[in-house]
Amino acid sequence: MTYDSLVTNLQTLGLFVTADVIQQHFTDPKAQDDNFLQVMDTALLSELSERNDKRLVSLLRRAKLLHSPAQLDELLYLPERCLDQQLIARLKTGRYIQDHRNVCIFGASGTGKSFMGKSLGVQACILGYQTLYVRFPSLMRELLYLEIHDSKQYEKRIRFYSRISVLLIDEWLLSAKKHGYAQILLDLMDSRYGETSTIFCTQLDPEGWSAAVDLK
Repeated sequence: MTYDSLVTNLQTLGLFVTADVIQQHFTDPKAQDDNFLQVMDTALLSELSERNDKRLVSLLRRAKLLHSPAQLDELLYLPERCLDQQLIARLKTGRYIQDHRNVCIFGASGTGKSFMGKSLGVQACILGYQTLYVRFPSLMRELLYLEIHDSKQYEKRIRFYSRISVLLIDEWLLSAKKHGYAQILLDLMDSRYGETSTIFCTQLDPEGWSAAVDLK
């Protein structure tokens, strides 16, 4: 087998980065005596890196976080923010996602809740998890409309949200005292309980959540 035929076969298999690295390497006169296994290893690592980069871009785009500047490494641990570095380091590993646990980020307006939430969402994408960022008001308007006008599409949409590994809900329970919201929230959270992870960004202390929803 010649290098030309190897490159052609790799291209046929869709390993275009691998083929390109090998072709560039062995057209260099200085590289003719390089160990072939090392060259293949380098080429395949380049292929994997390229595919991982493309997968990350795809995950971020689907998560609606593609252009988000939020990164856990960019967090500022100012004293007034009371951020627990050890806790954030544990969250960065994604173990909470594996364990199907939820994260609540709450505090006053302007304290960086959305940035923190989006940072966790971006990290979830980096770790390879399907993620989605939504705003609570938009989510509820969508589901309430479907619940009223198209029950089949409503059930389908609930199933869609139930399958997302990390659902990041910003402005959680903002203007939640609206007729019909309580049942939708029950359907949504029940479909995700124990199976996936939800990140809540809210101004409300969790102890006040039940009072923020019209349970009548």
